[in-house]
Amino acid sequence: RRSKPDTGLDENIAHGYGYVLLVICDYFGTHLLPHCDGFYCGDDFEEAVSIMEEKGLKLDLSDIFEQRDLFDIPENNDFPVIHFFTKQEIDHVNEVLDRVEIDESKTEFENEDFDEVQLMLRDIRDSFRFCKEANLEMITFTH
Repeated sequence: RRSKPDTGLDENIAHGYGYVLLVICDYFGTHLLPHCDGFYCGDDFEEAVSIMEEKGLKLDLSDIFEQRDLFDIPENNDFPVIHFFTKQEIDHVNEVLDRVEIDESKTEFENEDFDEVQLMLRDIRDSFRFCKEANLEMITFTH
C-alpha cells in the first residue's frame, strides 16, 4: 500500500520510518534468534534453502529481501526491507522442515564438527515453529 497523502509522512525519509518500525517490533515483539541478529544470507543460507527445496519447499525464502507492504508508510526503495510471512506460509515451511533431518550436535559453536548450514536450518526451523505454535505471522527486517 502507498501511504495516504494526508498522513503527513515524508517520502524522503521512508527508510527512517522502516527503522523506527524495526525498533518498535523488536521492543513489542519476540526476537526469535537471541544469539544473533537473524539469518545471515549467503552460501550457507542458499544451501539450507536448497536442502529444504529437496524436501518440497515451494516458497522462495529469498523473498525475505523483497518489500512486502504491511505498514502504511511511504514506499521505501532502500533498507530496511520489511517482509512478512503469512500463517499459511509458516505452516508450509514447518511441514517441509518436519522432513529435514537436522544434526543438532553440529549446531553448537564449541563442537569441532560445527556446521553453519545445520545451524541455519535449526534457526529457520525454530523461528517458524515458534510462530506456528504462537499462531502468529512473522515480520522480518533486512538491512
